[in-house]
Amino acid sequence: MSYESLLPLMHKCKTKLSPEGFHDIVNVVFHNHEAIVYDKIHSDMQQSLLQQIDLLVSDLKQNSDFEHQNLTLLDIGCGTGMSTETLLKTKIGNQILHVSLLDSSPKMLEIALQKAKTWKLDHVGKNGYLNQIENYFDIVLICSVLHHIPDLELFLKQLIPKIKPGGILIHLQDPNADFADDHEFLKRTSQFKEL
Repeated sequence: MSYESLLPLMHKCKTKLSPEGFHDIVNVVFHNHEAIVYDKIHSDMQQSLLQQIDLLVSDLKQNSDFEHQNLTLLDIGCGTGMSTETLLKTKIGNQILHVSLLDSSPKMLEIALQKAKTWKLDHVGKNGYLNQIENYFDIVLICSVLHHIPDLELFLKQLIPKIKPGGILIHLQDPNADFADDHEFLKRTSQFKEL
């Protein structure tokens, strides 16, 4: 998707906003309304996310020397905090000292910050966008966000410098059945069940 793909809808709506501005407003309004029901309508994600994150963390521990303590985490597009909360329940969770939650939706961020009070670790929230983040992080978590980003190339150029040397990026997407019969998926699912 690119911002230009919004032009027909913008023309139909007779808006004078820029494509970027139009995208931002539609995205924020949608997610502000979805925030109050997000965890309920996506309750099936909680188990799937735990499995995905556990598998990724197990791979990380088996295939690298990533054994740092006092890690900093940035959750981009944190939504209600579901992904961070799930990550904190994994083998790497007790190594995280600080969490930064970033979301363009004030309502989503509000719910995430309420959850963060129960995590018993240092946390901050930022209502805004990646280009407004100045810190660097050991772990950057992105879950179910990339389909909302019209300019992935720009997003990745902004993202890469935010990861500390030796840091990791964890990208997850809402699970779907498109690849349920994929050989690699079935193999990795089997390996995960053996753990």
